[in-house]
Amino acid sequence: ASLIFLLLATYIWIAYPLQLLMTLHIPQSAVFLATFLRPEVIRNEIVGAFHTAFPGIIALFSGLIIGRNNVPNNLSSSHFILRHNSFIIIIVGIMLLKIFVQTAMDIGLPGVRPKGLPIPFLVGFLDMVTRPGLFAIVNLYFYMVLRLREHKGLLMALSLMFINVLLSVRVGWKSELVIEGFLMAYYLFDVYDTMPKARRRLIAMLTLLSIVGMLILYPLINVYRHQLLHEQDFSNTIARTGDAIKKTDTDSSLHSFLDRINGIRAYYLAIKLGSGREFQLESLLNTNVPELVKERLYGRDKDKAVTAFGTTQLSVLYLVGGVPFLTLGCLIMGGIIRWTGTYINNRLFLSSVTFDAYVPFFSILWVKVLAAGGGIPLLMKEFGLVLGCLFVIERVCYTKKANVENGKLYSIPVEHEPKFK
Repeated sequence: ASLIFLLLATYIWIAYPLQLLMTLHIPQSAVFLATFLRPEVIRNEIVGAFHTAFPGIIALFSGLIIGRNNVPNNLSSSHFILRHNSFIIIIVGIMLLKIFVQTAMDIGLPGVRPKGLPIPFLVGFLDMVTRPGLFAIVNLYFYMVLRLREHKGLLMALSLMFINVLLSVRVGWKSELVIEGFLMAYYLFDVYDTMPKARRRLIAMLTLLSIVGMLILYPLINVYRHQLLHEQDFSNTIARTGDAIKKTDTDSSLHSFLDRINGIRAYYLAIKLGSGREFQLESLLNTNVPELVKERLYGRDKDKAVTAFGTTQLSVLYLVGGVPFLTLGCLIMGGIIRWTGTYINNRLFLSSVTFDAYVPFFSILWVKVLAAGGGIPLLMKEFGLVLGCLFVIERVCYTKKANVENGKLYSIPVEHEPKFK
């Protein structure tokens, strides 16, 4: 619960107060917003927009902290062992599927419409299994190896993580790179106290390296993705990327990184463009509000554009019912985040260790929900599919700990051992 609160608080702090201050004092940092409005208009109106969003932010955190404390799952890591071969076979199999659907069907490529398949929903299913599903399984394996001190699987887990990120970066995805850097830092920090003192310095260095490496590589991948979407020949893409990187300075890269975080700027733009229009409650389920941005950018060709824009969920709530509905909606959303996290830990997973590995994904999912503008069903499908993948993995790749006596396996007789639910 503390990690969920911390990550959401960090997102809110960067996306709203920090973005507001940067917009007021460093106008050139609001690159995207400046394509719609003049700087003096932005400075005069964005503070008022923040005042309308502030009650929703307070209500969101009120919903997070109101309620009973979480009761941890009692099945500790000492009651099971990993089936490494099963884990690796599943991961490698999904990776091969990922390569196939990327190259043969254009599924899972940013900015590219995939080829249609005769089976309904199959394209979306393959995309989610080979991207967020695989990503969660690979990181679960890495975390389990760390927590259970399965040193023989550490090199394999790191290799699988690297290959998965490489497969994503190859086609222009940046999210896996960014999230992987933070996930590695979180996992390594989480097991820091359980490691021998001789290894703690190495763990600290790896944690720092993962964060710094992500920050350095992000703008480079951003340039590579832009060139990839405009170049058909891979060698030309690499060459043009190298030229573009030389022209990219550190300040502009940092501004670009912060500008891509959907916060007060996206909120202000959405309520500005949506002023005077009527939006119904189903706007939370569709993309009517983000369509305002696409309509302003592309006009009649907005349906042909494959670029997606996030306008924040707060802007949708505000456009539907003003500040009262925004406040009530954020309070309910905070309560849902708290309740679902408690339920998943206590009822769904067999082991609290699996939940510990999943907590960052759960937190990031709700950051994505807050940063989006409607489109909640799609995010909930991803939520359910990732949970389903981990649910299956627990039952296929975990086994109760056993001793070997006379060449036969038998369960360890633990008097108060919790039973699998």
